Amino acid sequence: MGVKDKRISRVHGRLVCHGTEWTMRNEGRLPMLLPGDTMLLAGQEKLIEHSYTPVYIGDLAEAVHCLEIRLIGGRRTPTTAPPTTRPPSPAATS
Repeated sequence: MGVKDKRISRVHGRLVCHGTEWTMRNEGRLPMLLPGDTMLLAGQEKLIEHSYTPVYIGDLAEAVHCLEIRLIGGRRTPTTAPPTTRPPSPAATS
């Protein structure tokens, strides 16, 4: 996204899953415009709904880039602990 645009950071935003909820955080210098005229400035974050979300990044006076995100759900918490593995004992390797 914005490969030739030096103002777009390689990690401009970050999606983070908190169980079943997702947040978008602006880690770049340029604002991010979300649906509903919500603008995320540098360092701000917002809860993102499970749906299609277009995110516009850039300066409205110059180039604006669109990233389309489709969130379906969050991580599932395991109902049981994963099996533990142990390294082989020294007697078993001889």
